[in-house]
Order: sequence, then structure tokens, then C-alpha cells
Amino acid sequence: MNSVFIFSGTSEGRRLSKALADAGADVHVRVATEYGAEVMGYDPNIDVKVGSCGGAEGIADVIRKNGYGIVVDATHPYAMNITEHIRQACEATGAEYIRLKRSESDTDSDSIVKVSSVQEAVDYLKDKDGNILASTGSKDIALYTQIPDYKERVTARVLSTIESVQKCAEYGFSGKNLICAQGPFSEETNYATLKQIGAKYLVTKDSGTSGGYEDKVRAAIRAGATVVLIERPKEEGRTYGEVLELLEGRLGLKMDRTDDSAKRQISIIGIGMGGNGLTLSAKQRIDCSDLVVGAKRMVESVAMGKTVLEEYRSDAIIAYLRDNPNYRNVAVLMSGDIGFYSGARKLLDSIDRDEFDVHTEPGISSAVYLCSKIGVSWQDVYMTSAHGRDANLIGLSRIHRKLFTLLSEEDTVHAMAR
Repeated sequence: MNSVFIFSGTSEGRRLSKALADAGADVHVRVATEYGAEVMGYDPNIDVKVGSCGGAEGIADVIRKNGYGIVVDATHPYAMNITEHIRQACEATGAEYIRLKRSESDTDSDSIVKVSSVQEAVDYLKDKDGNILASTGSKDIALYTQIPDYKERVTARVLSTIESVQKCAEYGFSGKNLICAQGPFSEETNYATLKQIGAKYLVTKDSGTSGGYEDKVRAAIRAGATVVLIERPKEEGRTYGEVLELLEGRLGLKMDRTDDSAKRQISIIGIGMGGNGLTLSAKQRIDCSDLVVGAKRMVESVAMGKTVLEEYRSDAIIAYLRDNPNYRNVAVLMSGDIGFYSGARKLLDSIDRDEFDVHTEPGISSAVYLCSKIGVSWQDVYMTSAHGRDANLIGLSRIHRKLFTLLSEEDTVHAMAR
């Protein structure tokens, strides 16, 4: 029997689930929240359920009921309670317990103060002056209320879920002192946030490279802020590659043993109008990706529940992917169609084809969309762009009966009308 029971809460857990399913294993995944299920993405070959099973006894009951012989713990390294419950359940049922650990970061700096818990971080900050960015999530948000003038000084950055917002609001975090967004965040995004709130301190956990920890530290150093680091609990376990090798032998499957030297996948996707304008194949590529990259308005419109990087500059995208090799399947979003005055051309020219396999997905261009809405054909339309570029629209309109042009901001609309 090739059934595997996975407790997931990290990008490594999602990646392992897909690798097993692609190899033909019977994969059953548990995540703690509905948000966790969204992040997993849809895969018809992976059974995803929400809930922690109710402690060690509940987990043991699920294992016995379904006859699971192998249980993989791919939860977050700071989720110590659930890890202990999974371990106890495996001991009680005789199921094999496999711990998939997240690779540790090696960032160190004189600007980092190391503590062992959120409470210890709060104790350290109680007598310090200056604003604070708390990026440790909503679970321990109540502890920050111990800091004098916390409503004026502490800004919480949490996941954009209803539960997180409600919990933060309960303890007085709202308005400008609450940032709701899904990470990981790039160095530039972290830097801009720290500068905007005038932060002298950043409280964070060591979430590793895949969790964006190094980007936080680099941004804090640039912004002149001190990092208050809640150190990762010491954990035993196997790396992603070691777990793959072990399961390959246990299940008798030929698995994708992709390592960092193998090619990664990057899909450049035209999202059309976004939302309902997304093609099915484009949606499938986004669903299968472990990182979605694009401008803020694009990722917000089509990348719900995915790990995102808000970035549109080709050089910055390439630099981020080079610094974060754990992302193996990347979707880069472009507005409209990638073949019509798109940033895709510059990005395609920047990609190292020895490192990436590149896929392109066309979208519905704004020109085609507009013509369909006003009921005219577009085979005889002359297409051009005045978006950030010079275009002799008057001259072109004298030559062509139908002229379509992209425009930039409001001023270019008025300029065209004049």
C-alpha cells in the first residue's frame, strides 16, 4: 500500500505532497486552517482536509481508521505542539514518523538580538524607544499589548485572513497599525514597510530562505532597524532530498528527485483582464506553482492563497529567484497578453535557459477584449501603444480607419483627446 499521511504547513510540505502524487502515491494531507488548504492549491490527486485532528489521540484515531503506515511531519518548525502530538500518535499506532525539516538560514549580524520566545522579545522591547514592526503573526499578538503605548508604536503584519484581522482588532491593532498581506516579502517590500512606519525594531522568526527571513534581515540593516529574532527551536529530522530518497524506497516509487542543480520551471503568463479573464491553462499553471510573481494588482486578482512576490522589474525578479532556489515552479504574471507591449520580452531575454525551462501562456489582450465588448472586429485594427512611450496618434489616425492604443495615466487620455 502506498498511502502517505502528511501534516503540511510549509512550502516544503506542499512540494513533497505534489512529488508523491505525481509519482502515483496515495497522498492525504492535513492542514490547520482553510487558508492552509488554499495555499496547497488544487490537485485532484491530493486529498486535503482541514483540522489538527484533535491532539495526539485524535491523530492516532485517524491513523488507525485509515491504516496509514507512514506519517510525514512537514509542519512549521515553530509549531512544536502539533509536532509532539504527531510523534506521540505514531508511537501509539506503530506508524513510521518522518520529520521533514526546513533548511536553516545562515544570516548573522551585529544588528540581530536573539531571544527564545515572543514573550522574551516583548520583555526586551518594553523599555526601548521607537516604533516596532511585529511580523510574528496573530497567534501571540496579545503579548505585544504589554509594550507601553503599543497602539502608537507597534505595527502588526499578519496574514490577510478574517481570523487574523479579528484577533488583531480585538487587541487594538487596526488602521495604520495593522498590515494584512501574504508573504514572503522581498527585501524592497520589507525595506519600504520599515521606512514607512519609521521602525527601529523588527520582530521576526527564523522562517528560513523559503520564508523570506534573509530578505527581512537585509532590509532591516538597510533601514537601520534592529532585528529581534525569535530563534528556531532545535529540531531533528531529514532534509527534503533525504525524505524523498527514504519514501522512494519505502513505497517502491520512482520519484522526482529534483535537486538544486536541475532545471527549474518558470511560466510567463498573460492574465488578460484578470479574474474571469484568465484562461484555463493559465489558471492551471498558477495553481501548480510554488511562487507567483507580479505587480500588486495582478497577484491580488488571480493568486489567492499562493505564496507571492510583488515585483514587476525583470532584474529584481531574476535576482530574487537566484537568491531563493527553493522555488522550483514559478509563475510570473503579465497584464493582458504577453505578446502585446508586454514586459515579457525583457524578462525572457534575462532568463538563464541553463537554469530554467521556460513556458509562455498567452492572455486575452485589452484590444481584443474591448473590440468584443463594443461589437466590432479587430482584424483591421492598427495597434500601437502610448503607454510610457511616444506615439503619433494623430498621424496614425489619419492613415488607419481603426486605431487602438494603450494609454498610461489620466494625462495621456486628455492628451489623446486634445
